[in-house]
Amino acid sequence: MTDNKTSEAQLKAIKKYKEKVKRLTVDFYPSETDIWDHLQSQDKKQTYIKDLIRGDMAETKKEQS
Repeated sequence: MTDNKTSEAQLKAIKKYKEKVKRLTVDFYPSETDIWDHLQSQDKKQTYIKDLIRGDMAETKKEQS
């Protein structure tokens, strides 16, 4: 079932992509409003979070060396 805008090939590509993508949901509690507000002030939230993780990974690797 496709509409006029999406071909079968596009639907298959979208499905294949979604199977490879990993998602995570994070809950922020009322006591963490400051963290939520800071995150909301970031232009590119996904990039910001990934950069934080990469920095932590590099620091952890450095500590293990």
